[in-house]
Amino acid sequence: MSQFGINLKKYLKKRGMTDAMLAERLNITQQAVNNWINTGSQPRSKRLAEIAQILGVTTNDLLEYNEAVVYDSEYVTVRRDLMEAKDREIEYLRKIVQLSEEKERVKNIAVVSPKQ
Repeated sequence: MSQFGINLKKYLKKRGMTDAMLAERLNITQQAVNNWINTGSQPRSKRLAEIAQILGVTTNDLLEYNEAVVYDSEYVTVRRDLMEAKDREIEYLRKIVQLSEEKERVKNIAVVSPKQ
């Protein structure tokens, strides 16, 4: 994804718009907007100005590298990874509890029915 695609996606989300809504406002296909977001292609200058106006930003806002966006993206990735690790840890703890309970049941069975 290009910087333009990252910024376009961010500003669409901020404005509560979808790619389909932007496409409709621009009288183009949704696929064209998806290409801008996903493939690194960019609209021509006139179209870029229209997009900026619709989103209430400048053309520079759409084109500039924004460290905060990269940070947000990295934060989301790290947070997702931590949540996945936490889920795995919880699952391991459940297995430990199950094994401990099973061990206790076996121990109780051995006490109730001693060897003859």
